[in-house]
Amino acid sequence: MKSKIKLIIDAHESKHFSIASVGLEENKVVSGNDASAQIISKIEEIIPNFKNEEISEIIINLGPGSLTGLRIGSSIAQGLALGLESHSQLNKNIKVKGLSLWDVIFEEYPEIVVLFYTGTKKWIQKTKTEETIKELDQIKEPRSKWISNKPEKLPFSNNSQKFPNIIKLMQKHHEKAKEDINLLYPVTMF
Repeated sequence: MKSKIKLIIDAHESKHFSIASVGLEENKVVSGNDASAQIISKIEEIIPNFKNEEISEIIINLGPGSLTGLRIGSSIAQGLALGLESHSQLNKNIKVKGLSLWDVIFEEYPEIVVLFYTGTKKWIQKTKTEETIKELDQIKEPRSKWISNKPEKLPFSNNSQKFPNIIKLMQKHHEKAKEDINLLYPVTMF
């Protein structure tokens, strides 16, 4: 009997993406630069026979991130699930689930302050219990307490922690994925 495979897609940046697997003998991670053009070939790197394997779930990153990237990840996951369901007798019902970047970060770093650059000269500052939008001069937390998706845009960036490897965190916490993927969290909403 074949094992149930979970495919994880992180396209929260529109120009870069990562894919991971869970359930194979060796769980793998691959990355690329153009999700809309490269994602299927990268899936084939992880799961060479993915059309014949028993993929039970496809998990996407719900954000925060670029609206374009989040939509690409969601669309590819849903299209792939539908295509595999119709192509193979093995894949009767592939679930597409979502995992919030916030959930996996605060699972690993419960005391940290996350600073997420929105691209509009504003930052989302989030802790496990609250979220605010701030300008650069309003960020006052000690550097040792925060992680950032764009540390080079912050003062003292050479001492700041970089953003964690999201695809590896998603791979580690895949069991927390939820079936409601309509709640994408694009930073472009600010």
